[in-house]
Amino acid sequence: MRVWKWVGLAGIAGVAVTATAVAVNQRETREWHEVDPDEVRAHLYDRLGLDAPPVVAAAGASAPRRAAATSSGRGVRSRMTARLRRIPIPGRSHPTP
Repeated sequence: MRVWKWVGLAGIAGVAVTATAVAVNQRETREWHEVDPDEVRAHLYDRLGLDAPPVVAAAGASAPRRAAATSSGRGVRSRMTARLRRIPIPGRSHPTP
């Protein structure tokens, strides 16, 4: 009979831990939904170590769909491609140039 008590307590503990994990996940998701998209974009650019994103014009103004190349003359796509090529691949003696 004591075994069933421990099984029941373990089940209750598992439910409590799962509920806590779900609550934390929902709170983090809600925080990101409340943030302005420009702030999220700036945060991601900072994490990747890229130049600051271009400033987006007001909603009524006409803005170009694609961002122009940065002052270095290279766009985000070409910089990210260059970074990905530098990642070492197992089995290769050196990364591709």
